[in-house]
Amino acid sequence: MHFLLVFFTFVLGLFTSLVLISPISRLAVSIGILDQGDARKIHTGRIPRLGGIAIFFSVLLATILFSTVDQVIKGYLAGGIIIFLTGLSDDLQELSPRQKFLGELVAATVAIVIGGQELHSLGNLLGFGEVALGGWALPFTIIALVGVINAVNLIDGLDGLAGGVTAIAVLGFLMLAWMGGNQNLMYISAALFGATLGFLKFNTHPAQIFMGDSGSLFLGYSLGFCAINLALQGGGHVSPVTPLMVLALPIVDTIVVMVGRIRRGVRFSAPDNSHLHHRLLSLGFSHGMVVALLYFVSYSFALAALFFRVAPDYLLFYALLTLLGLGYLNLRMMEREQARRGTLKIFDLKLPYLKLYHNPRLLQLYIALLRGAKYLLVAVFVLTMFIPPVIRGDIGIVAALLVALFGVMLFVRTDEKNRFLHFAIYFNGAFVIYLMQNYTGKVELFGTPLYTISNIVFGALFLVVLLLVSIRANPTAVISTPLEYLIIFLVISVPLLPEQFRQHHHLLLVAGKSVILFVALKLVLKPWAHRNRKIILAALVSLLVIALRNLLSR
Repeated sequence: MHFLLVFFTFVLGLFTSLVLISPISRLAVSIGILDQGDARKIHTGRIPRLGGIAIFFSVLLATILFSTVDQVIKGYLAGGIIIFLTGLSDDLQELSPRQKFLGELVAATVAIVIGGQELHSLGNLLGFGEVALGGWALPFTIIALVGVINAVNLIDGLDGLAGGVTAIAVLGFLMLAWMGGNQNLMYISAALFGATLGFLKFNTHPAQIFMGDSGSLFLGYSLGFCAINLALQGGGHVSPVTPLMVLALPIVDTIVVMVGRIRRGVRFSAPDNSHLHHRLLSLGFSHGMVVALLYFVSYSFALAALFFRVAPDYLLFYALLTLLGLGYLNLRMMEREQARRGTLKIFDLKLPYLKLYHNPRLLQLYIALLRGAKYLLVAVFVLTMFIPPVIRGDIGIVAALLVALFGVMLFVRTDEKNRFLHFAIYFNGAFVIYLMQNYTGKVELFGTPLYTISNIVFGALFLVVLLLVSIRANPTAVISTPLEYLIIFLVISVPLLPEQFRQHHHLLLVAGKSVILFVALKLVLKPWAHRNRKIILAALVSLLVIALRNLLSR
């Protein structure tokens, strides 16, 4: 039952965030809360910057509705409200660095005192015995939380960067909490993951909205609180160093920037271009490539934290320092090489694109394959209508919720290129694949097991997708945004889940088929999802049938 509630927490956080972004964006435009590009910033134009409101209220609603509001949750919510209001005040009327720091300090203190989240030990950090904090427990914990708040605030410099790094980190915290039975952390992480993923739909380059300080401060606060809670409630399932590894990227970026400012004799709060993302851009990486690369770095540290969660504290700490040191040295070597040569072309991706429109036969084949992929996708959704009712009533509830949200998305016309609707179809597709893999039972269609027909359809879809991608010879036709890279990272993480859980739900097959479905939908839907009415209708009707059959059979 806890797993189901955690899933509902994620779904509510996700779709609340998705639904709130558009009205909040219009509100920001109407009252003039816009971020103007300048010499230091990467973007141009005036972009609404109140996206943090959607993130905060999505997390607040999902956490209160599904979690047990005990002392820990009360502490998290109390501090979260203070840090959100601090960030919102800064967005509406710029605060001084001192005022901002005071708000962060009050929020951290309230959260730790009310939630009882003091760190009393850092474990055997250096290999010479336990590092006990004693009377420094409370001030150290407050300083650590404030440090993470500022680390995430500082890394929020590229479209989708802070949100994506947060999503990866909270997913790592969610898995670690699930392995250790930490229910509070599971609910908080699930709500954060959903809210952040929903926001990323509109914050991926080129961003339609920024989170502002109300978002970056709240996400930094949430990550810091999760890290402290995990260190305290690990129960032998994780090392105290594990949370530090999950948050390695924003923490190291902050340390490097602060050390650089000290060496130059400037204030800590003075803005500059010394962040890791700025330095990678100066090396010749594109905006999207920098974000995807930093996603990969964050993702790798999160995986390492999962793999080595019970390793000795000092081994984890020294390994982390070594990896970070090697990474920084590599960056410095590339910068020196660039300074020596004057330029450094790391990725010069001139791929041999086929000129489809100059080859009529190839173009006809491509169009025919697209049409075939479209009808195979329709078949995927139609087949799910024959799945028998599931004994568990929650399946019907989930399907009904998805029907309602899908219907809302269908009529949201303010979403440029219908990316909102794309996301809905991807999500619903993964859901029906999960049902097909787990609940087909002995159902037959035309004398053939439904499960076998499904595998044949997916096999054909895989071949068609392979031909389509080969003809285009262009990987950006499949994965074109950092958010899509993030989705792929999450899917390929399935084999890393605990074996018992993975096998019980057939998650390897679900993940594989979800990737095929994702790529096929990406190729077929293109920018304009509303034009593919057959796929939309099949997806919506299949969900409606699933919902009605399961709810009426209870």
